[in-house]
Amino acid sequence: MRSYSRWLLAAVLWVLASVAWAHHGWSAYDNQNELTLTGTVVSAVFEWPHAEVVIDTGEKQWRVVLAPPSRTRARGLLPERVTEGATVTVVGYPHRQIEDELRAERIIVGDETIELR
Repeated sequence: MRSYSRWLLAAVLWVLASVAWAHHGWSAYDNQNELTLTGTVVSAVFEWPHAEVVIDTGEKQWRVVLAPPSRTRARGLLPERVTEGATVTVVGYPHRQIEDELRAERIIVGDETIELR
């Protein structure tokens, strides 16, 4: 019984450490520099810990970090709405060190604005 308890404790600690490592804070993004980008979706992934899309603005491609998939779905942003080739507009903050990454506050798909935060 003791070895089972130790194994369980080790597994729980490993999961907690993994979650802490995988999730990042938002301080890496410049919230004083709001950007609005419109582009064509190159790819979209709705997986934990955050959904993300890559859009091509014509000038460059941006990796756009969205809210977690559970929140995007709860707010009405379903994966089938941001498929490859769709046009979207995102409003958010650029990463301070990664020049082609943006943290989205909202995304506009068609005529619908979806608040992500």
